[in-house]
Amino acid sequence: MLKDYGDKVGADEKSKIEAGLKDAEEALKSDDKARIDAKAQALAQAAQKLGEKMYADQQKQDARAALKPKSPSRRTTATWSTPSSPR
Repeated sequence: MLKDYGDKVGADEKSKIEAGLKDAEEALKSDDKARIDAKAQALAQAAQKLGEKMYADQQKQDARAALKPKSPSRRTTATWSTPSSPR
């Protein structure tokens, strides 16, 4: 996620997310549940801006797709012929 959208957020936000990720990974190595929870919460808060940006980008893409004209359907007109009746 950060690899794909990291350039879409400011350098400050990106560094906060990277630091939060590193802190959370370090906390996971411990058995301290409170520390793990605190670091996970801090990471979630740091990543929230990235999530907001991703959501906004998706909304823009959806809006563009809704406005884009759809290609015409490929309907064909069937012609029916009946055998001529004998006279």
